[in-house]
This record gives sequence, C-alpha cells and structure tokens, in this order.
Amino acid sequence: MKTSMDVIQFGKWISERRRKCGWSSQRALSETLRNDPFLQEWRISEDFIARLEAGRLAHPFRGQVRQQILVLAQVLCKTPREVQSYLHAASLKELSPEETVLVQRIHDYLALEQMTTVELLPARPPYLVGRATVVENLLAQISSHGQGLYAITGMPGVGKSVLAHEVMHHVAADELRRLFHDGILTLSCKDRKGSRGLISLFEEIIDIFTDHDGKHKQLNDTHTTRQKQAMQRSSAFAETGLSMAASVKSSTFLEAVQHDRSMTTHPVMVSVASVIDRVRIVLAQKSVCFLLDDLDPQFPLHEAVSALVGHIHPGSFETTGAPARRLILTTSRFIPSAVRIDYHCALKPLELEDACTLFEVLTMPDKHSNRHPTQSLTVEHGYSEQICRALGSLPLAIVHTAHALSAERIPISLLTAQILKEPLNGMLNVGRQVPAIFEEAVSCLGPEMQSCFALLALMGPHPFSLESAASLYMNSSLCNAGIESIPSGLLHHSDVLGTMLTGIDNTGVPLAALTSTAIMLGRFVSHSLLTRLEIVDDDFANNPRYCLHPLLYAYARQCLRDLPSEHVSQASETVLCYAEVYLERHQGSVAWLEREQDFLLEMWEMAWTHKNYGRVVRFTARLLPVIEHFSDPIVGIEMLRCAVQASRKTDDDYHLSYLNSYLGLLYCYQGRLEAARQCWQDSLALADTLGAPPHLWRPYIYLAHLAYLHDDATTACTLADTFLQRVKESGDLRSLATAYLKRGSYKYALDDIDQAYEDICTALSLLFMLGVHASPSDQLLELAVRAKLAYVLGDQQSAARYLESAYALADMSSDPYVRALLLLEQVRLDHKQESSASTFDHQLQLPMPIGW
Repeated sequence: MKTSMDVIQFGKWISERRRKCGWSSQRALSETLRNDPFLQEWRISEDFIARLEAGRLAHPFRGQVRQQILVLAQVLCKTPREVQSYLHAASLKELSPEETVLVQRIHDYLALEQMTTVELLPARPPYLVGRATVVENLLAQISSHGQGLYAITGMPGVGKSVLAHEVMHHVAADELRRLFHDGILTLSCKDRKGSRGLISLFEEIIDIFTDHDGKHKQLNDTHTTRQKQAMQRSSAFAETGLSMAASVKSSTFLEAVQHDRSMTTHPVMVSVASVIDRVRIVLAQKSVCFLLDDLDPQFPLHEAVSALVGHIHPGSFETTGAPARRLILTTSRFIPSAVRIDYHCALKPLELEDACTLFEVLTMPDKHSNRHPTQSLTVEHGYSEQICRALGSLPLAIVHTAHALSAERIPISLLTAQILKEPLNGMLNVGRQVPAIFEEAVSCLGPEMQSCFALLALMGPHPFSLESAASLYMNSSLCNAGIESIPSGLLHHSDVLGTMLTGIDNTGVPLAALTSTAIMLGRFVSHSLLTRLEIVDDDFANNPRYCLHPLLYAYARQCLRDLPSEHVSQASETVLCYAEVYLERHQGSVAWLEREQDFLLEMWEMAWTHKNYGRVVRFTARLLPVIEHFSDPIVGIEMLRCAVQASRKTDDDYHLSYLNSYLGLLYCYQGRLEAARQCWQDSLALADTLGAPPHLWRPYIYLAHLAYLHDDATTACTLADTFLQRVKESGDLRSLATAYLKRGSYKYALDDIDQAYEDICTALSLLFMLGVHASPSDQLLELAVRAKLAYVLGDQQSAARYLESAYALADMSSDPYVRALLLLEQVRLDHKQESSASTFDHQLQLPMPIGW
C-alpha cells in the first residue's frame, strides 16, 4: 500500500489487518496492548480502536491520537516494509523527533523478534473435538499471566498431549507469540528420569539456543541428534559418578560432602549444578515458552522449574523493554507435587455427545472414495453411542476403535458387540495399544500397589466409598504396614476415630485400614488411575467416594486374573463380609442403602457367581427396601427370581415364602397379574406349613386386591377376613390394623357401612396403641385409616386433607407405587375431576396392590 487513505478507508483497513494478525475482536487487541509493558503507557482502549475502525477520529491525525496510531504499528506490522506502508496509509508524514524515535524502536523490535525467535512445534492435531473451552481457558491464562508452571494432567489416553500441541500452535500465533519472542519449544520428556533426565533436557535446551544464537541455523534437522547426544552425555556423567562414588570411604554421601566438599562431591550432582548454571546463562533475559511433554513421575520437576523459571523476578526486563517471561507447560498422568503449580488443568474424558462426534468424524467415508455414504461404515442404529459409552468417551480408545472400523473394515455391529462384552479386547488387534499405556501407568507403582489396584476390580464399575474400599484391604499387608506406623494410643481409640472419620457408628473397619486406604487411593488419584467424586451430601462428607473409569476397570479385571487365587478369594470374602455387616447395620434405611446401592448389588452378583446361595438370600432380603425403587424393575425381578432359586437350594422355606411374596408384587407392578397370583399362592402354601410371622400372610390382601380389581368385592372381603384371622393369632398391632382397614374397605364396597365403620375404628384404635414407637410407615397407615374413616362418614374434605398429608409423607419415605395409589384415592373422592382421573390412569397404566 503506497497511497494514503481517507479516515473511513483506513479504519476498514485497520479492521482487516487486526483480524489477519489474529485478534478476532477489538477487545482482544486492547487487552494485548494493556498487558504489554511498552505499549500499555499509551492507554489504547477498546473504545479508541472501535472509533478508529469506524472512521470517527478527526483526520488527519494529530497530537496524542497520532502517536497512538503510530504505536499500533508495532502489533499490526511484522516487517519494516509493512511499517512504511502503514505510515503511508495513515498519512503519517513529516515525523517529529519523538515520533522518529518511536518508529526506530518499532523497527528494532521487529528486527530483534525476527532474529531471536526459536520455534520447535509438534504436528498440529487434525481433530480437536470437545476441547475448545479448555483451550480457550488455557490461552486466557497464558495471555493474562504468561509465566510459571502450567500443568495438564489426566488419565492415560485422555488427550493431554493433543491438547498441549494445539495450545502451543496458538501460542505461536501472532497474538501470543510476542509474549515469548525468544523461543517456543516442545520437548519430549518421555523416559527422562532423575538427574540423568534433567541433565539431558538442559543440555538439549542449551544446544538449541547456542546453535540458534551462534549460527542462526534451522533446528529441526538436528533436533533428534542433539537429544541423543545429550542423553549420552548424561549417561556418561552418571557412569563416571558411580565409579568415583565407589572410591569415597565415608559411610554416607552427606558425610563425604562434609569431609571434603571439593574432593568428594558426587559427579552427577556436580554436573547437575553445572548444567543448571549454564542453562540459566543461556536463558538470561529471554522470554521462552516450554512444553515438557509426557513427564515421567521420576523426573525432578522441582529442579527443572527452579532453573528455568525460578530465577526470574518481577522487574527483570529484557533489552526490548518487555519483562522476561518464562512459561513451562507440562503434560503428565500424575499431579506434580512438591512444586508450585500456577495453573492446573485436570483433563477429563469427552462428553458423550462430543465423543460420538469424534467417532463419527473418524469413521466418515473419504469424500474421494468410491464407497456410498449409506454403506456399512456409516454409523447408525445408535452404535456410536453404545461404543463411546462403553469406552468411557476416552479419545485414544475412540481413535483406535474408529481405525478398526474404517481401516480394517470390521462390521460395526460385530465391533459393538465385542466392545460391550470386553471393552479392551473388543478393539481386536488395535486393542493391545490402550492396555499398553495403562500397563505403563500402573508400572510406576510398586508391586504391592499394583496388586491393590487390581483388587479394586472387585468393587465393580460403579462408585464406591472409602469405607467399602478399606474393607477390601483389611487383611492385606498394606493394612498391616499401616498399623505398625500408627501409635498404639491412637489405635486404642480406633473405633471412636473411625466413627469421626466416616460418620458411621460401628464401622467394622479399623482406623489403620481407613487411614492406609485413604493414602493409597489418594496416590491412585494423583496418578490419574482413579477419580475422587465431588461431595454432594454433607451427611457423607467424611466418607469420600471414588470411581474407576470403565476402561481402567476393565484393565483392573485383567490384572486381577494374574493375582494368586488365594489372595483374590481372601479379599472377596472380606469385602462380602463387610457388605453383609453393612446391610445388617442399615436394614430398612433407604438413604443408607441407596448410597451404597451399586456396591451392594456388585456384592450380590459376586455372591451369586460364587454360588454362595445363603448369602444371596440374606442380601436380597436386606435389599428389598431399595429393590422397589429400581428405575428398571426387570433388575429387581431377576434378583428376586435368583433369590427364590437360592432359597430352594438351601431349603430355606421362610425366605422362599417371603421373597415369593415380594416377587409377586413386582410382577403385579408390571401388569403380569397371573404370575403375581401364582407367586402369592406359592408363598401362602409355604406359610401354612411354617406357622410363620404375620407378614408372611400378607399375600392374602394382595390376592384380595386382585379380586377387587375384577369387581369381585365379595371374594376380596373373604380374603381380607382370612388375613385378619391369621394375624389375630400373632397379636401384631400393625398387621391387625392393616387387616381391619382392608376388610373395612371391602365391607364399604359391599354397602355394609356399619361393619366398615367398626373395622376402621378398630384399626385406628390399634394404631393408637403403638404410641411413640410409630414408624413412618405406621404414620402413613394411620393417615390412610383416618382418610378412609372420614370417607365412610361422608366428610370428603377431611378425607382429602388426610390423603394430601399421607402423600406428602409417602413422597419422603415410600415408593412410587404407594404414592400412585394415594393419588388414585384422591381422584376417586371427586367424580367430577374426570380429566384428572383420565390423566392419572394414563400415567398409572398398571393395577397396583395396596402396599401399606
């Protein structure tokens, strides 16, 4: 551009130039100017840029405005030639001495920037689905602070390096590149361990900047050679150090140092100190962004950060007048410890929708291929969602699975079936790559910790609590080692402290096991092998919950097969015993049972797999309060059917009758009335032979309800009377009250008002006798009795009021079926509410027995 423009043309040109240089908005440009130590003094605001681009500034430019527009050339131009074109376009002629100095400073800045920038960038990821927000947050932090240690952590295969590579390419763009104009380097830290790894890294950095500063040559061609040379030098240092250390006669290294520091200092330590000094000299007054990719847990990150960043102090300026900036971005599976982290990004697997998008993009037919888009490679029938859900939305696993689908032409239906059955092996020949990175991650732990990780597979794929995990290791050497390290006085009060820790009385898990397990699980969390869930209920805040990723769970199951069978059997028995104690301790408490529902169901399945039929029966009986609440009633039906079989195998007629009764209820909830009737008849046949507790006679009132549903009130009344006669022998007040309520209800249906009134009054009197011992179910029964009594007396308003109170109580303590019955009773009170009744009938769809 060689001619000047008017103010409107110049404004449009500035707007286009801003976008071309990487600033998508006027605000982004103003923030860059505000954060630059040299440019911030000119106070170029977003409003100023907006007025400039809109052509609303007085033209020709004069005074402060003229100088502000001149300063903008530093960020909008890349070469001296572009600066001259900029000056012509802005009609900035006949520069004053001060303006001439500004222009010269801009030329010097651009020349220095072009000459000193070192860039070693990785390949840019072709796909980055679902990570836009994470990238934006990282770039915002870098833009606003731009120095220190930024750590990206996450489980193996979650895409840490891919994310970091994308961030580095953004940093190398125009807007952020100016912050690190001396260098933007990506360095692999894989297999760099201890002092050797630190030396090799520093030697490589020294070589990079020495070559660049001294020769100004391309670095990419020699990068690999320098890395190998650095590793060889560090190895030589270490070997020399070992041989010289052997000649030291002092018993310890510290004693040797104190004896004669100049003669016996360990050569590796000498080399580390020397390399640290050299790297600090090389990086002096330089602004550099480092990516240390794939850190090893044994890499001395603290020393690296101290050398690369720690010596920069506020007010340390370069020759350009800008403050020296040094940023270290790291990727690792483990959360760095013993070092200050200025920004931590804990990367999680993709959201399911993003995972499906990635899978479909990777499996999309090539536009140049001859395949029709409707052929078998097209993801359909929800296969992509099933696959991604089974893989836990882990990006690396999705990539390998997509490769098996598109490159190896495996039918998607077959691939989906294999993955659902065994997520790791389901990826067939590429499935070995994902377990390999898991094996590498777990290998960083000791053999005992690896065994403990494998045992977590016994907890199942769902969340579990600290207490339940501690029960898994109570008899392990880990717990024994923990006991030895805890003072005896502390162990003496382990029961009290265990209660304080978990908020549970009589946990049955010793304090030593809780403590050592918490430490061990914390280590798994720090290595991204386990996720600690957020606390959502303060009542359980002291008993944290954890969860394994689906693929890590599958890998733990594979590792479990390699453990000694007696070790696994012992752990299984211990955790099963704990589950049984937990069920005994919290029987009837829906809140406590639901909290550990997934874990308890896993233990139930383990007992069934081990053919421990007695335990299956006991588990099922204790889980009945939550089985009624399952979102999928089929699960509850299958559990009860298995428990009925287990009762037969153990000749446990009592539980066979009891569980058959509940199985009939679930069948009835599903509308399978004949199956329900058969279960209740079988249950009553056993109850007749047992002379058992009164609750075994409850199928009589369920059968009565079925008869009532078929408009046979006479049979219903007869069955209710039979139930009443049976429970009279027991003297159980609750059962008697229920019997009188049911018989009274059916008497009322038969227009026997007097007998109905007498039965319902008797039921109310029996409930009064419970007094302070009334449970929530007793209170619900009392409200139902009062509502029925008011209904018999013709007091519809009182009946409705009692039913509303009963529904409020049932909403907190009862299952959906009881609440549905209460709603039905409310609708029946007013026959005019036909719309409400039809709406309810549409929602209900199934006949429900009266359960209170």
